[in-house]
Amino acid sequence: MSSLLQRINQGITSACLDKISNYLGESRNDTSNGISAVVPSVLAFLADRSHSEQGAQSIFTATSDNALTALFTDSDLQTTFEKNRNALLAKGNVLISELFGEHAEGFEKEISSHANISKESSRGILAAVLPFMLNEVGKFIDEKKLTESSLSNFFDNEKDEIYAAVPSGLATLGSALGLSNFSKDLSSTVGTTTKITHGEKPIIGRGAKDRPMGPKRSEEGKMRWLLPLLGLVALGLLVYFLAGKCKDEAAVADCELIAAYATYAKNEQNLVINATGEPVLDHNGNQIVVDGSTYMINNENELVDAQGNRVMDADGKRIKIDKNLVVAASSYALGEYDSVRDAYIYNVGENRDFTLPDGTRLSVGENSTEAKIYNFLNDSNTLVSNDKTQGWITLDRIYFDTGESTLTAESEQQLQNIANILKNYPEVHAKFGGYTDNQGTQEVNQPLSNDRANAAMNSVIEKGIDSSRLESEGYGQEHFICPANDTPECMAQNRRVDIRITKK
Repeated sequence: MSSLLQRINQGITSACLDKISNYLGESRNDTSNGISAVVPSVLAFLADRSHSEQGAQSIFTATSDNALTALFTDSDLQTTFEKNRNALLAKGNVLISELFGEHAEGFEKEISSHANISKESSRGILAAVLPFMLNEVGKFIDEKKLTESSLSNFFDNEKDEIYAAVPSGLATLGSALGLSNFSKDLSSTVGTTTKITHGEKPIIGRGAKDRPMGPKRSEEGKMRWLLPLLGLVALGLLVYFLAGKCKDEAAVADCELIAAYATYAKNEQNLVINATGEPVLDHNGNQIVVDGSTYMINNENELVDAQGNRVMDADGKRIKIDKNLVVAASSYALGEYDSVRDAYIYNVGENRDFTLPDGTRLSVGENSTEAKIYNFLNDSNTLVSNDKTQGWITLDRIYFDTGESTLTAESEQQLQNIANILKNYPEVHAKFGGYTDNQGTQEVNQPLSNDRANAAMNSVIEKGIDSSRLESEGYGQEHFICPANDTPECMAQNRRVDIRITKK
């Protein structure tokens, strides 16, 4: 059986490294150096922590968390990073605070200096890799039926290989983490082997001195990392230690002095989003919908819950909503690619019942198209935007025969639901928009997209909605929601029909 270190390194494949380095805007070599430092250093830290009762308990608590294991259910690190990156990074940031506490910043600085990457990228590597590592530790705990008392024995057996893999430039890392024994033990074995490989290619060796230095990141690459993490904790881990305290009204005065704010936007579907258009996650890794009951906005533009308590994001920041925040076009979509059907299957969330004014009950996913339309129509604070590129909602369960404009049978239910909603709001007008990927020419794709938008509109008309209330248009290869168009998954997201409420 592979050791813990070997299994983790096998899980961080060459392709996964490319994804992470591209996202961070760092060179492949520098990112590899960062990961080569993070993986054994974190394991060495856990090995040290396992020798105390409190440390062993914290490891068991972290590895058994349902939110953690759910990230990797039938999914490897690369897939999770590609399809559920926001939840992965949010969970990683929480774990960094929980495990490293006030020493996290020092750890990140050590990695940053060693790998020649920014401190933000160092944090990014930790946030991306740490959840995967702890999930693998949890698997070993289950497989070997370890207990809190036997966990230290397991790490003792793995320790020589782990410590030997720590780059020599990090021999003093223990001082940054507040572990004197860690530094002492590490100094005798550090950097004695290079037998570390990631996935199908040898990617990680002993450290930066073992391979050529890659080009320095560009400022543009750096911003790609900074923007999606608009919610990083500005006041460091002090917020973490007082996060629980902030829930107590008696401690509000203390919290006012230290709790940082993050400013986000609310889109027309009432989803809280950051400056890149990606959904903001709460401390449980869930999207935040301002529905007027679970979450709402107070007079100070702060997000609060039903009891009036201020809501914090996954990084411990209080959330403020700025209606004027400039939001870039987003390629975010939650779901997975079905290679058999060559279609993108959206995760519409848990079923929720919506009762229409005529008593018709819709039982649909809380993140479904129908739910977004219903919430938009019932929120008196949201208006139809004058910007006609805004407010489009993707029909998440509409499919066509390949290369045709013929709707499949499974599309019927969603179109019926949309017709039922429109019947109950007779003043509402809507427009259907059709889109394709970048395969083929616009001369072919635009008519196809137009026919598909027409097909969806005509289906709703056949279900009792007056044609004067509806319109449709095909845009072909315009307005991609996944601009790269470089994978079947990405292209499947772009082949779609959207709906926009034009009057309410």
